[in-house]
Amino acid sequence: MSREHRPLNIGEAPTDPWRVDQPDSCCYIAFVAGEDLPDPGDAFDAILATFGVEPEDIEPIGLDDAAVAWSFLCSIKGRANRVLIWCERANPAHTPDDEARDARWCLVIETILEFGSPVVDAARLAATVARMGGQRTLLVFTPDLAMIFRANEIERLFLRQPVGALLDERHLFRIEVVGSAGATETTADRTHAPQTYWLRTHGLHRVGRPELEMFEIPHDELRPALDLLNMLGSRIATEPLPEPGTPFEVGPQLQITLVPVDEVIETLDPTAAGGARDRGPELRGQRAAVCAVGKRGSFRAVWMPPHDVLQMVLRGNAGYFVSEGIMRVREIMARRAWPAFTELFVARASYPEARFYAQIEIPAGRAEASGISIAVDDLWIEVTAATNEEVRGVVVTHRSEGAPRGHGEEMHAPIAALANWKIISLRIPGREQLVDVTAEEAGILGVS
Repeated sequence: MSREHRPLNIGEAPTDPWRVDQPDSCCYIAFVAGEDLPDPGDAFDAILATFGVEPEDIEPIGLDDAAVAWSFLCSIKGRANRVLIWCERANPAHTPDDEARDARWCLVIETILEFGSPVVDAARLAATVARMGGQRTLLVFTPDLAMIFRANEIERLFLRQPVGALLDERHLFRIEVVGSAGATETTADRTHAPQTYWLRTHGLHRVGRPELEMFEIPHDELRPALDLLNMLGSRIATEPLPEPGTPFEVGPQLQITLVPVDEVIETLDPTAAGGARDRGPELRGQRAAVCAVGKRGSFRAVWMPPHDVLQMVLRGNAGYFVSEGIMRVREIMARRAWPAFTELFVARASYPEARFYAQIEIPAGRAEASGISIAVDDLWIEVTAATNEEVRGVVVTHRSEGAPRGHGEEMHAPIAALANWKIISLRIPGREQLVDVTAEEAGILGVS
């Protein structure tokens, strides 16, 4: 699968017809233990520790809520938008997933994310609210996306330097999946799974971008459809988009187009999820449907899901471009969790079903020196030897402009060139089914 980052509007002047002029705000909440009222001065210190500057233009404000102990607005040098911070009494009934029931206070920070660097800005906001509570912070919660960050995650994702190094654009949104029963039948002894799915992002409005939707996705295409929304959502968080209806690449030889959702749902099958009857006020605003290039149909041309793209990815014949942020995080995680990979590889006789793969980044022009006969950007190998210094294997996937090449060639590379890894069909104690593990999911192996 190609991991090369490409601009979305290749060969065209940058345009931004999809910009959301009034983005949604971003909010992080720290649940804090202890009866002592948190001090507003701790908030000032937290801003200085995270942003490297003291808050300016501090303005105490009154919030119409008896539970609020104190609140203020402030400016932070380098940020375009002011920040609202407040402290309120925690309600045990409102703790996320019934966690942190020992919390006595909630420290809240709310603002508009910075368009130029939304991931780093979001990480700094989370770090600030975590530092405000200090050792008393039990967890950090973002109600916008219903994400919970516990103590070890707070330290790893927000407090270590550089801030947000292990976060990418996927932190900015989530994907919701709604099933549609369609023509399936429910009998006394069996309820059939939904025939098609409606996928939608939630959170991209916070960075001034349209929310993405996909309609009528069959069960077998659900995984590549989820991956497409993840990859595409991550890219549009910081990249301009082409005009509605304009084809563009999401992978080598993979083209889609974005269309205003209203143009799609007017011809949507009445049994499909996501139609007019399913759309409440929370689904208003700028929204883009991910569609195949060009309308389809001889009787009445309509916009269709990109089934051809999803099928190519499903068959393993193509892959999506990913954002620079995702590439960076994958590389960091792959190298950090490499000892866990090598430990399992050394003990592979105990895991006879498992297959071990590594993705290697090779700069163009250096491929021949690495034992590959053509210039490439990256490739996957099935590992035959692995140490803390290097990896060896046989090329199993190797694409240049979408064309598989180099299959079966032997190669080796230093760990500094490791871009990703995965273990297929690994048996883990306590799990009935074999699992596939990637570097980003190394927590399954006990790697933090």
